[in-house]
Amino acid sequence: MKRLLLIGGGHAHLEVLDQLRRRPVHDVRITLMSPSPRQVYTGMLPGLIAGRFSLQQASIDLARLCAEVGVEWVPQACSELDLKHRTAIAENGEQFPFIWASLNTGSGPQLSIEHGEHSTFVPIKPSEYFYDAWEAFVARAAAASADLSVLVAGAGAGGTELVLAMRDRLDGAGLSKVSTTLVGSDERPLSGGFPTKLRKSMVSLLRRHKIDYIPARRVISVSEGFAQLDGGTRLPANFCALAAGASPSPWLADSGLATDNAGYVRVDRYLRSVSHDFVFAAGDVSAHPDQPGKSGVYAVRAGQALTESLYDTMGSRPLKAWKPQKRTLYLITLPAKRAMLSWGPLWASGAWAYLWKQYIDTRYMKRFPHPASNQQSSFHE
Repeated sequence: MKRLLLIGGGHAHLEVLDQLRRRPVHDVRITLMSPSPRQVYTGMLPGLIAGRFSLQQASIDLARLCAEVGVEWVPQACSELDLKHRTAIAENGEQFPFIWASLNTGSGPQLSIEHGEHSTFVPIKPSEYFYDAWEAFVARAAAASADLSVLVAGAGAGGTELVLAMRDRLDGAGLSKVSTTLVGSDERPLSGGFPTKLRKSMVSLLRRHKIDYIPARRVISVSEGFAQLDGGTRLPANFCALAAGASPSPWLADSGLATDNAGYVRVDRYLRSVSHDFVFAAGDVSAHPDQPGKSGVYAVRAGQALTESLYDTMGSRPLKAWKPQKRTLYLITLPAKRAMLSWGPLWASGAWAYLWKQYIDTRYMKRFPHPASNQQSSFHE
């Protein structure tokens, strides 16, 4: 029997699994490799960090979804790809042969910050690990006699939304004395195509919520309780979240797949590797010729195109090209159940935007099963 191997449980592969409910494939054995039995939906991560959602509400049960659609779930991460023999090798050494492979492993933190064994440095990915570390810090802050501090390194959309969610959670827990700082490499937060007026408004919003913004600086090292910036400033950081930069899985560099300068898999307009036409890639792990950036929105849209390419490949049909949209809608969660909307040069904010985001996220999550309420985090020791 032919084999399709899905490597990674990201948003694009969720689209593939969802389609298998309505369009089952009977002559191909499909396997999903993903180390965690569940996937935190990135759109609900700010609400999870702010304490507005439980981990159960913000997560998708990958293991159960696979079982429902007849896909074998392997609780392992890929550590090596042998393209000559069409085999993926898991971290435990187990080998998985395939006819076709699809990559949706996302991106990990760019670990360029020096940090020691006992530092307070926590990358925001994997999301579930970050959530566990954050919950532990909130409990620690509630029991502490001295005031503590939170620092977020990286002031893009993810880091800015994250620090606002953290501030929302701390204030709601009666921990207003815990300080919060956002460090960004630009003069204003939200770099990467956001309107200038929106970015100015965000500076005022951060100030209003007592979040210090440190512009034009980078965190270069984190020790226990402190973060060192490239300008020589040393800031207190009892919890330092890394939201700056991203990098692909390290095993891709040795796979033989054609990659761009950053190490992401170069794909054509059918989401096939430009060097190996039996390998597909979508989401952050891929470098599409027409995609202007990386975000969860593009990953979901790419998932729809990836699904069609995989179905056409398995059915020996001609593939259809996918052209990503030039701009995407951003909805940034703010404290007090508000949100900020951005679409190209247009932007607005208010409670209505938060309700719109809630509607979009809820509609998306209704498509997938959720973990049992008593299922513990797979990252707890």
